[in-house]
Amino acid sequence: MNLEELVEQNLEDIHNFRENMHKRPEIGLETVKICRTVEEKLKKLGFATQVIPQNSVVGVLKKGTSKRCIAFRADMDALLITEETGCDFRSENEGSMHACGHDCHTSSLLGAATIIADLEFDGTLVVIFQSGEEGWGGAKIMLEEGKLLSKIPKIDYIFALHVYPEYAPGTFLLTKGPIFASSSFFKCQINGKGAHGSTPQKSIDPIVIGSQVIVNSQSIVSRMSSPFDPLVLSVCSIQGGSSTNVIPQSVKMMGTFRSFNDKLREKAENQFMQILNLTCEMYGATHSLEIDAHRAVVNHEEAIDFIKEPVKEIAKEIVLDKRIMAGEDFSYFLQKIKGALVLVGCKNENSKFINQLHSPKFLPDPRVIKFSVLFILKTCEKYLMKQNN
Repeated sequence: MNLEELVEQNLEDIHNFRENMHKRPEIGLETVKICRTVEEKLKKLGFATQVIPQNSVVGVLKKGTSKRCIAFRADMDALLITEETGCDFRSENEGSMHACGHDCHTSSLLGAATIIADLEFDGTLVVIFQSGEEGWGGAKIMLEEGKLLSKIPKIDYIFALHVYPEYAPGTFLLTKGPIFASSSFFKCQINGKGAHGSTPQKSIDPIVIGSQVIVNSQSIVSRMSSPFDPLVLSVCSIQGGSSTNVIPQSVKMMGTFRSFNDKLREKAENQFMQILNLTCEMYGATHSLEIDAHRAVVNHEEAIDFIKEPVKEIAKEIVLDKRIMAGEDFSYFLQKIKGALVLVGCKNENSKFINQLHSPKFLPDPRVIKFSVLFILKTCEKYLMKQNN
C-alpha cells in the first residue's frame, strides 16, 4: 500500500481528531488536555515521550541504526476569539476558538506519526507539539526553560506547516530566507490626572495624550522609514475611561511592530519610545512601556531545496518566495536547526466562511489536512526511508 492509500485509510480518524480538538480549544500555555491526549496517543504508537514546559510534548521514534534525524513541529494553542462559523464542531468554550489552524497542524502531525509508526525506516523521527505560539513565547520556553535540544537526539532538519487561506488546498508556498516577519508586541500605559468632563483644564488627559501618540507614531512608517523596507506599526487596542463625564486617570494601549529586518524593527521601537516619552513629558504625564520582541522566521535555503522533490510529488501548485507580515515563534527553532516553515493553502470556497486568519469565521478547507499529512510522510520517506540519502 503506497503513502497516498495509507493517508486515505486514516483520513476519517484524523478529521475526527481535528474536529474534537476544534470543539475544545485551550489558550496559550494552558494546553493541558490536548497535551495529555497527544502524549497518550504517541505512547501507544511506540514513541518515547516527554512533557516539556509549559504543557508541550515531544515524541521520539527511532528505528534501525542510522543517525539521521528529522523533526516536525505543530502548535496546539487557540485564540481568545468568540467563534462565529456555525459549523457542526464549533467551539464549546465560549470566548476561545481555533482561528489560526492549529487544530489542523496538530491533527496532521499526529495523523502522520500514526502512519509512520507502522512503517519501516532507518533513523529517528521527532514530533514536537508546542503550546503558547500565539504570543506566549512557547517555542522559547521549550528551548530555554525546557532545554528541549539536550533531551532529544541531534536534529538534522526541522519543518513546520502553517495553513494559509489565500490559496486553495494543494498549494504549497516555499520561500528561501525570511518568510514571516520579525515581530514585537507592546503594552503601554499612560498615566495622567483624572477630572470631571466639564473641567478638562484640571486634568492631564491620557486619552488626548494617547491619541497624539497614535497619530504621531504613524509617521514612523510613512516618514522615518524607506518605502523599500517593509514595516508595519499597528495600535490594536486602546482602553480608557468608563463614563460619559469623567476624564480617566490612565489609558492602556497595545499593538505590534512587524518587519523582515530585526534592526529596522528595533529602530522603529526606539522611535516609538521617543514619541511616547516626549508627548507624555509635554503634557506632564508619566508612562510605562513593555515590548516583547521575536525574530523573523528565516528559512534555510538547503532545507527548502531538500523538500522541493517531495512537494512536487503532491502539490497542485507551488508558489515561490512569498513573504508575509505575520509572526511565528518557530523562528526560535530555525535559529538553532536547519529547517523551514512551509505554508499550505486552505482557502475555503464556502462563502459562509471568511478566508482570513484570526477571524471569528475562519474555517479552513478540510482538504488541507490530507496535503499536510502527505507532506510530512513524503519528507520522511525521502530522508528516512530511501537508502540513497
